[in-house]
Amino acid sequence: MRYSVFLLLVGAFATTFFTPVSIRCAHALGAVDVPDGRRHLHPHPTPRLGGLALFASSALLALAVFPLDAKVAAWLSGGALLTALGVSDDVYTLPPLVKLAAMTAVCALPATFGLAPEALSFGGYTISLPAPLGYLFSLFWVLLLTNAFNLIDGADGLCAALSLVGAFALFLSGGDALSLLLFGTVLGFLPYNLPLRTPFWQKGKTRTRSFLGDTGALFLGYSLAVFSLKKPLFSLATPLFFALPLFDLGRVFLHRLLRGKNPFCADRSHLHHRLAARGYTAAETLLTCVLYALLFASIGLASEIITS
Repeated sequence: MRYSVFLLLVGAFATTFFTPVSIRCAHALGAVDVPDGRRHLHPHPTPRLGGLALFASSALLALAVFPLDAKVAAWLSGGALLTALGVSDDVYTLPPLVKLAAMTAVCALPATFGLAPEALSFGGYTISLPAPLGYLFSLFWVLLLTNAFNLIDGADGLCAALSLVGAFALFLSGGDALSLLLFGTVLGFLPYNLPLRTPFWQKGKTRTRSFLGDTGALFLGYSLAVFSLKKPLFSLATPLFFALPLFDLGRVFLHRLLRGKNPFCADRSHLHHRLAARGYTAAETLLTCVLYALLFASIGLASEIITS
């Protein structure tokens, strides 16, 4: 218990320290989200390299605390590459297909490190996977979850809060200390990612100080996918830990395809956009999504307990 609390607190402190550095980097590189009245509706220009702080704190603590086994190596090597890809996209805006091709290559890394399930399990039933299918499943799952968290990062605090739910569910499911470390680092970033009140001399104003950007969203989705790849069995209840991002990904892609649009081109059809259009405030949107995420994660945990 003391070890768990240590990981959580030190992770939160490290991100709190590194986030102001990432904000200065964003301003220096021009990675600042400027309101445009269409998709970007926030009231102030906001730096979007918060993921740099998450990766820096996570990597330094992981290397200091954990042995460099296959999971840590796959996580940090892939995380570093996706962080670099995210920075490139946040600064230059990469073409969607170029970004997807690079993501696919990186998301194949866990399988090459041996993080590929040998069977799928649910409700006491198991389906064996030959090695090639296990590798393909690993690639598909990591790519799917990485994209899901990247695409749902469109409202203050949403992607970070949903990653907290997923990380804590993974920790409760298997006691994975890496998940708790990630939980702590995200917790330290969350105050910068929420529209909190500015100092007393700016009475009545609120301001979000940093966005995750693609840098952070890609890293979070990839991290959670890697942590969830357990051997030899992959529980089919695990996707419930990430039900909201996965549901939003599927719904948005289907919506765009049915309308004859490129499924990889951004629009305002995401779940949080729909809630905002119905009159939900930013806080109500965040709370609603988090409550549903907690509900589905609880169902996933209960399913694992009942069928174990």
